[in-house]
Amino acid sequence: MTNEETQLRALIAAVVGVDASTITATAALHDPPEWDSLAHMSLIAAIEQEYRCTIQAEFALELRSLDAIRAHLRGRGERR
Repeated sequence: MTNEETQLRALIAAVVGVDASTITATAALHDPPEWDSLAHMSLIAAIEQEYRCTIQAEFALELRSLDAIRAHLRGRGERR
């Protein structure tokens, strides 16, 4: 796991309110259960702040898994 991956998992865990070990490679909206729709919107805001980017509403709805978030950030070239 890269440092970038570790940081992203830690961010998701902090926002969702779970231990970072709970955020696995298959983590997604409702898995873990604490990642609900309200936590998802908070997560999008946290990603925007952490990665200094703006995520358009249509993309926010698509970013429902660790993989999708990672791909979006890489595709946009967003880095800390």
